Amino acid sequence: MNRYFKEKELSAIRGKIQRNLEQSNPVIRHKWTIIAIGIFVSFYVPVRRETLHHSIKVPDLPYYQTVILTVFIYTLMVTIGHFVWNYQDEKRLKQLQKREQELVALLENT
Repeated sequence: MNRYFKEKELSAIRGKIQRNLEQSNPVIRHKWTIIAIGIFVSFYVPVRRETLHHSIKVPDLPYYQTVILTVFIYTLMVTIGHFVWNYQDEKRLKQLQKREQELVALLENT
C-alpha cells in the first residue's frame, strides 16, 4: 500500500473518530426532544387505549395509572437505548483508535 493512501486513510479515520465523539450520547444531546415526546406519548396513549386494547392486552386501569405505566415503559425504553447506543459508540471508537494506531505505526516505519 502506498504511503499516500495510508495518509488518506489515516485522515479519514481521524475524521470518523472526531465525528463519533461529536455525535455520541444522543439521549443526552436530545434530552429536551425526548422529554417532549415522552410527555406527549404518556398523555396520548391513555386517551387512545380503546384502539390499543385490541392489539395489546391493556388492563382496565384508571387514566392516571395508565399515564404512569406509559411513563415507566417509555423511560425504560429510553434508558435501555441510552446504554445500548453508548456501548456501540465506545466499541466503534475503540476499533477506529486501534486502526489509527496501526496506521501511525506503519507510517512511522516507512
